[in-house]
Amino acid sequence: MDYPWPGNVRELEHVIERAALLSEPPRLRIPQLEGARGPRAEAPQVRAEEWVTLEEAERRYVRAVLHHVGGRVNGAGGAADVLGLKPSTLQFRIDKLGLREELSRARRRAAR
Repeated sequence: MDYPWPGNVRELEHVIERAALLSEPPRLRIPQLEGARGPRAEAPQVRAEEWVTLEEAERRYVRAVLHHVGGRVNGAGGAADVLGLKPSTLQFRIDKLGLREELSRARRRAAR
């Protein structure tokens, strides 16, 4: 809130979206803003061998959120709520990303 954003709203949305995809729940890390002294901090350096497709990044993020919420998709604090999606949209993405087994695993772990 205290950071003087130098760009437009669309640029800020993209930075937050990227942070949401790359951060580990429950903390949203925005490396561009952490410890920034001026209006623009350098982007973190990522080695080419660490690059993944957008689909793989989405798969990893959705998997992490599912485990964080104990496999709960619907309701307040459920994965759809955390991700800002309709439950039906999240169900579609779970199927598309091949995360049915991950969903079951997260639910079994939460039931213990």
